[in-house]
Amino acid sequence: MKGLQFFGSELSNTENHHIECWANVNGEIFINLSNVVNGQAIIVLDKDTAINFSSILTNAINKLK
Repeated sequence: MKGLQFFGSELSNTENHHIECWANVNGEIFINLSNVVNGQAIIVLDKDTAINFSSILTNAINKLK
């Protein structure tokens, strides 16, 4: 599966943050959050983006079955 990226927003001042999601050939899904600050990786997704991310993640999980 090709990796997907979602970016933060200007509104939340997280435009330099992003989340990547991809699956590997071993049937594992990787989620990588960028811009770790003080040991925390934070990203803010608006409702539409969160729904889109959830849908894509669900599809990726279903393909692993």
